[in-house]
Amino acid sequence: MHQKSCRLKHGQEAQDQAFTQQYIESLNLGSVPSSSLSQLPAPLDMRRSDISEQDRSMADISPPATHDETLDQQCDPDIKLDSFRTTYHPNSGRPAEKLQRVDKFEDYKPSKPRPTPAEYLSTLSSEPWAPFESKEAFELYELMLKFGLSQSETNDLLRMVHTLVTERPAFKVRTHRELRELWEIASTSVSSWTTSDIKATYRNEEFSFPFTYQSLWGWITDILSDPFLASQCTWDAEILEKFDGTEFIRFVHEPWTGNRFWNVQSQLPPGGKPLAILLYADKTKLSMFGSQKGYPIIAQLLNLPSHIRNCTGLGGSHVVGFIPILKEEESQKKKKEYIDFKRMIWHETFRVLLSTIRNKSFTGVHFKLPNSTDILHLFPWIMVLSADYEEQCVMALIRGVKSLFPCPICYVPGTKLSNLRVQYKRRTVKDTRAILREAASLPKTAANEVLKQHGLRNIRSAFWDMNNSSPFRSLSFDRMHNYSSGLGGWHIWPSLKKHIINLGANVAGLLDAQMDRMPSWSSLKHFDQVVSVNFTDSRKFEDVLKQILFATQSLINERDHPEVYSLLKVLRSYINLDSYAALHVHTARTINAGHRELVRFSDNFEAYAGEFEPREDGKLVICKEACGQNKPQKPTK
Repeated sequence: MHQKSCRLKHGQEAQDQAFTQQYIESLNLGSVPSSSLSQLPAPLDMRRSDISEQDRSMADISPPATHDETLDQQCDPDIKLDSFRTTYHPNSGRPAEKLQRVDKFEDYKPSKPRPTPAEYLSTLSSEPWAPFESKEAFELYELMLKFGLSQSETNDLLRMVHTLVTERPAFKVRTHRELRELWEIASTSVSSWTTSDIKATYRNEEFSFPFTYQSLWGWITDILSDPFLASQCTWDAEILEKFDGTEFIRFVHEPWTGNRFWNVQSQLPPGGKPLAILLYADKTKLSMFGSQKGYPIIAQLLNLPSHIRNCTGLGGSHVVGFIPILKEEESQKKKKEYIDFKRMIWHETFRVLLSTIRNKSFTGVHFKLPNSTDILHLFPWIMVLSADYEEQCVMALIRGVKSLFPCPICYVPGTKLSNLRVQYKRRTVKDTRAILREAASLPKTAANEVLKQHGLRNIRSAFWDMNNSSPFRSLSFDRMHNYSSGLGGWHIWPSLKKHIINLGANVAGLLDAQMDRMPSWSSLKHFDQVVSVNFTDSRKFEDVLKQILFATQSLINERDHPEVYSLLKVLRSYINLDSYAALHVHTARTINAGHRELVRFSDNFEAYAGEFEPREDGKLVICKEACGQNKPQKPTK
């Protein structure tokens, strides 16, 4: 029976693999008529048009193309103020008459309301600490694990515990070996980690790098096998609106309330449910002195509500792998060939990571929810790639800030980044494949010139193997890296400090005194001096920039300090943009206001006579396609 089951499973996997390969080949992996290349717009002549404020007002939040507008007229004319209207996706399986509902403010409940403590406890096992002998024993062993006790220290502590505990034998483990064996048993309750070798050739030399990771599908099943977490997942796209007395105003606050979730579900077969995933990767220091570095990949399941997925523990942000870090020689660091080699290792690593959900993104997989008779047809896809600009260049395989087209999302020329009134053609997987195929048919020098004209690297993206997971659509705005630790902290603030210092020690001293006199406010850091202090913490940058406008009000005026005053206008607009980006709930009106502010920021920036401090990613952080105002959902914490 077991052998028969294995043969059936192997046969199904082979069919899925064949179907996926055939589907991918149909997406321009095979031969393409040369005429299709001529249809691509010339890189220096990209289509663009001036964007009016009215055109911007409903960008990415107007109802999706598949939204049935006839439902909008099916409401009671006597709708109360602040009533909520919910429209469910046609493929949600609901009867046509129940695809839309209107609730009074006092009666409205989200699709997945937060459970009460009693409801949560009802989903737990009577002994959630198993296989450990008791809750107290588990807490002790967990503490020992966190402190990283050595074998001898573990044995000494356990001996002391057994000496002190005389009333009841709550702790059965007596040695480090017994405790390690118990942890091994406990680890089988979740999916295991494994190591694969990433092999590549550089200058005719073979290299192999170990990649340690957890199966993405295993991590997903760990979450969905938990009765509580499974009950909190939302599987269908929704359009949420609130009545303001005149009209319904759409608002978005979770991934499934945005247009992309809706559009992806529209492309799935009837009954198909989008299983949305966020991936984040960034090199970081693992030790206090910075000698040890790690390159973790962090995942979130976006079907879970933000108050769960942005916390720690099962259901929260979870490390699913560590990208190999290559040892770099100074002589190789900036060579194009070596940079391409590193990018190739990065994408081969992600190709291995995505291998367990690749076929499932095309064919789907049926999954039975715990404590339920429901069997869902799930389609995993990468909805969000969260990263700073450096990582986005790797994810999108572009050449970076010094290239002709440094934006990972659109074809804005590097010389036009500050003009946010102009919209440029967006990058697509189809166009990128065509460019790479054209380059592959040319000699090396000519091929490099073609790629250079589009700001691309000649590497196959790991995300092209996934359905509905274009990196150019998934790349997400990261507020911290782009604003407080980018545009604001590393550009506006250093420029403003330089101007203040140039005005003399008296003005600098007055500014510090003004900052010291700022009244205290909850969650706002107080500063007694700022001009002579160098900050690196993004939160401090954010708090300084919030207060500096008030502190400079009596020191800077337009007549005597026109250049500094112009920069303060840029700062004011920046603070407004940062405030919009920080909102947890967006409406059509706040997004409209954010777009208007983005244009105002562009105008103030171009009017500013000075230049920002040089920084590799300095130019791109204000590219409109990289800004978060056109992102309807707030995917990260």
